[in-house]
Amino acid sequence: MLCVSLKWLCQSNRQRKVVNTMGIGDKISNAAEDLGGKAKEAAGNATDNDRLKAEGQKDQVVADAKKVGEDVKGGFKKD
Repeated sequence: MLCVSLKWLCQSNRQRKVVNTMGIGDKISNAAEDLGGKAKEAAGNATDNDRLKAEGQKDQVVADAKKVGEDVKGGFKKD
């Protein structure tokens, strides 16, 4: 009986379509990069450091671009 159940499981797995989407690790990394950018920007504003403020804004843009790229990639993989 176990052999028959495993055979059915293997056959059913072949029929499923696997969609690779943005992994949870990537989401966490992008969120951390965005938060880090916001913190740098706030520190730059507080200390009147234009370079630090610009670096924080750049980090936020990079994190947003990664998120958009993953959303676009995920949109093409949908049925």
